[in-house]
Amino acid sequence: RKVPSLGRHSGPDYEFSVSPLEDRPLRIGVLSDWPTGAPQSLHVLHELKKQAPDIVIHLGDTYYSGTRAEQEAFLHDPIKAVLGEAIPVYLVPGNHDYYGGGGGGFYHV
Repeated sequence: RKVPSLGRHSGPDYEFSVSPLEDRPLRIGVLSDWPTGAPQSLHVLHELKKQAPDIVIHLGDTYYSGTRAEQEAFLHDPIKAVLGEAIPVYLVPGNHDYYGGGGGGFYHV
């Protein structure tokens, strides 16, 4: 369906399209303050998967001082293993992601 979108032009772009939604509400999964590799984080992921989200947004503090390898092991790999590839996951950096020394790892994943 066509929806207005403010693009690069001076006015709305009425040619912008989005995929049609099924006849049900959009389900958005929300995570934040990931507990650095703790078993509870996997439990939260499994519970979130039961809700069948269409999209997942992580609101920051993904790992408090993670290197690239730690980000892979404690964030990326568990999310991929539990949620798979079909559900898009978006990360919003939090204060620990910016200032905790893990910026390189966060920006990699």
